[in-house]
Amino acid sequence: MARFLLLTLGSGGDLYPFLRIGKALISEGHEVTLVTHCIYQKNAEKYGFKFVGFDTLLEYQIVMNDEFQMKMQDPKVYVEFTKRYLFPKLERAYRQIIEVCDSDTIVIAHSLTQALAQMISEKLSLRYITVFLAPSFLESIIKNPGYIMEYLAKELNYLRNKVGLEPIQNWREMLNYYNQAIAFWPEWFASYRSEVDLPITYAGFLLHNNLEVVSDELMHWFEESRPVIISHGTTPAISDSFYSSCISACVELEYPSVVVSKSKQVIPAMFQSVVRHETFLPFSKVMDQAKLLIHHGGIGTMGQAMKAGVPQLILGNGFDRPLNGLYAKKLEVADYLPLPKWTKDDVKSSLELLIRSTSVESNCKEVAYKVSQMNVEDQISKVANTVINTTKLPDVSRVYSMDLSEEAKIQIPNRTSSELLELLKKVPAEKRSQLLKEIRR
Repeated sequence: MARFLLLTLGSGGDLYPFLRIGKALISEGHEVTLVTHCIYQKNAEKYGFKFVGFDTLLEYQIVMNDEFQMKMQDPKVYVEFTKRYLFPKLERAYRQIIEVCDSDTIVIAHSLTQALAQMISEKLSLRYITVFLAPSFLESIIKNPGYIMEYLAKELNYLRNKVGLEPIQNWREMLNYYNQAIAFWPEWFASYRSEVDLPITYAGFLLHNNLEVVSDELMHWFEESRPVIISHGTTPAISDSFYSSCISACVELEYPSVVVSKSKQVIPAMFQSVVRHETFLPFSKVMDQAKLLIHHGGIGTMGQAMKAGVPQLILGNGFDRPLNGLYAKKLEVADYLPLPKWTKDDVKSSLELLIRSTSVESNCKEVAYKVSQMNVEDQISKVANTVINTTKLPDVSRVYSMDLSEEAKIQIPNRTSSELLELLKKVPAEKRSQLLKEIRR
């Protein structure tokens, strides 16, 4: 038996995968402690996990209210929030987690909590698995690790100093500090093997299996109507046009539709009598009876539609959603519309194309078969056993050295404007943006 500590934060889409991971580990006789928002304690205990809540109910409510979540879709707001709100609480979370770990604990952490998980792993010499729930989380580390150097390095190193760890200079190396990584999507959906040599297992979509009972009336309605499902997941839409455009397009095309939202008020008043509203739908039980799914681009929702062989229209904005939409579109099982195209006419055109296309129908069936062949629990077990049977920890010595990447070599002495312009002409185009940032400093 091994002891695992699972660390995650965020909305339901960030929690449910860790419940599945923990459940798979418990079934093999391992001990699991879940560290996350306080409101999920009952979920953890239901699955037999030990639990540590790193926030209070008030702290959780401040962060997870709809208005704030809409603002968080702006990357600048997200970075500022991380600095001002999350960092002051990281030390407290660090102290709480250290208390429940011993020398044999294996840490499994959401990539969003990577800095905290790495500190714990480094301090106690623990084996560490990082979890990437969507391609954008992995892609940002592979293709753009400099954002941490630019925005968060000072705060992270301050915290590291407080807990007795050396400051990090080579953030490019630090972001790759783990024994194993699990990417919870299939490799045929998005693969990065040709771009980076890292210990990553592509485990497949980690889909939630609903336990809720579907009423006979609702199931009969789905079977008879074959509706279009309209959902923005557990988060609010950044624009009212998400619902208004999608609903208007469905009404004009005479497609029956059901809106899944906590509030019925997202449905325009003129359509409330013709559009069905549900506060919750167990997608794993009803998705295969739908004509099409319109959604926000969450990877869990997207995976449910792929499993059911249902075409998708993805209106994705913020976080991992746009990239998820683009990958689904590349497979020709979905269309993707960015925020400026959240109009009734654009939505209507996409719906007609998706529903009438025989190639989309064929591709959806092919992808559904591929999803049916996934065994995610088996992949979790293989990664866990690999780490259980290894005693070698990641080499942390390299992260203390100066980053010698080309970007870090750029040094800007005091110069006149004309000299700077001449310097800019000599710099390759791809390096100019970094140089301009240094000049502004």
